[in-house]
Amino acid sequence: MDTLPIALYTVKRLMGELGLDGVITITARRDRLDERITAMAADSPWTDTVHRLGCLRGYPP
Repeated sequence: MDTLPIALYTVKRLMGELGLDGVITITARRDRLDERITAMAADSPWTDTVHRLGCLRGYPP
């Protein structure tokens, strides 16, 4: 019974590390997508319209 708290601590630590790894992975993916979307949007025929609409909502161009 003395090993149960150690095993639970180990499992909790592993789950925390896996969760953190997931957050880091998803954040990096989001950042890459943001870069690609920004690059595509810069050359879009809708760029001027989107900037004007964004200004109405308070977003800078």
